[in-house]
Amino acid sequence: ALEAIIGLLDSHPDTRVSVNDIQNLLRQPPYGVKDGLIPLLYAVILKIFENEIAVYEDGRFSPEFDETSMQVLAKRPETFEFQLCRMTGIRRQLLESFATSIEDETTTHSTILEIVRPLCLFIEQLPEYTKKTQNLSPEALNLREVIKSAEEPAKLLFEEIPNALGYANLDINKADPTQLAQQLSECLRELRRAFVNLQDRMVTVILNSTKDKLKTLEKWRNHYAESAENLVLEIADPDLRTFCLKLIDEHTTQNDWLESLGSFLVKLPPNKWNDRDEKEFSVKFEEIWGRFERTLATCYSKYGKNLKNTIRLAITRRDGSEVDCVVAMDSEDTNLVEGLQQEISQLLNRAPNLAIPTLSKTLWELLHQKK
Repeated sequence: ALEAIIGLLDSHPDTRVSVNDIQNLLRQPPYGVKDGLIPLLYAVILKIFENEIAVYEDGRFSPEFDETSMQVLAKRPETFEFQLCRMTGIRRQLLESFATSIEDETTTHSTILEIVRPLCLFIEQLPEYTKKTQNLSPEALNLREVIKSAEEPAKLLFEEIPNALGYANLDINKADPTQLAQQLSECLRELRRAFVNLQDRMVTVILNSTKDKLKTLEKWRNHYAESAENLVLEIADPDLRTFCLKLIDEHTTQNDWLESLGSFLVKLPPNKWNDRDEKEFSVKFEEIWGRFERTLATCYSKYGKNLKNTIRLAITRRDGSEVDCVVAMDSEDTNLVEGLQQEISQLLNRAPNLAIPTLSKTLWELLHQKK
C-alpha cells in the first residue's frame, strides 16, 4: 500500500495529487485498505518521505505538518494534496548550492523541502517590521514576497526565487548555481539584519540630536541619567516625566530600552513599525529632547549652581534670529517683583490689545542687551 502511494505520486512529477484520489486507490483491490487505517498509512509515508513529499492544505503549501495537521487530514482529507519533489541534473546542482545559503545545521538540505521549509519559516518568524518595511534592496523585497506567498516548493526554488533575484525567465539549464546561491545568501542576510539596522538608526537619531558627541548609546544613557534624576521629581508634564524615568533606567539592555522608548514616543513597539513610524520617531524624539534640554536649562546657572523659582524665556523673530534666557528669582526679591508687575499691568491695561506686542519688543531688547 505504501508503494502504491509513492507510485501514484511518482507518476505525476511536480504535480499535486488529491488525497481523495489516493484514498480511492487504497480502497480498491488488490489493497482494500479500510478507511480507519488509511490515516495511519499517511502518517507512515509522510514520516519516511518527510523531505520529499510536500503537503498542501486548502491549496496552500504547508511548511510544517504536525500532529494537529494530521488530525485535520484524517477528518477532512478532501482539503489536502500531496506532491512528490525529487530532483536530478542541473536542478540537483542548484539545490545543493542553495543549501549553502541556509544557516541551519540540523539537516543536510539534500531535498527541495529541506530548503523550502527553513526559508518559509525564516520569513514567517521575521519581526513584523521586517515583513512590512520597504527600506530594503529590490531583490530582498522580491525574495520576501515570493517566499511569503509560495504555493509550490519546486516552482519557488527554480522559478520564483531566481526571478526575485533578477534572473527573469531564467533557463534553469544555463543557470550559475554558485552565483544564484550567493545572491540568495546576501538577501537573506539583509532580511535578517533589517530590524537590527532599524535599531542602529534609532541610536543614530538619539546621538545626533545632542550637543555632546558621545559615541555609544551606553555612554549617552549614563551621561544623562543623573540630570534626568535631578529633574524628575519637579516635573509635572506626564510625557516629559516618563522620558526622564527612561533616561534614569540604566539597567535595561540596549535593545529592550530602545523598544521601550520607541513604544513610548510612537505608541507602537519598533518591532511592529512601518517606515512612517520610523520617521515619526525621529520627529518625536527631537521634540521631547528639546523640551528636556530647555527644562534642564532652568535648573542650573552657567556656573553649575542649582537654581530655584526659574523660568526660561525665548523669543524668535521672523528672520530666524533668537534670544533666550533663564531667569531666576530670589525669595527676598519677591515683594519688589510683584510691585513692579502691578505697575506694568496698570500701564498695559491702557491698551490691552498691544500688551503682548509691547512686552515682546521690550523683552527682545532686554534679552538682546543681556546677550
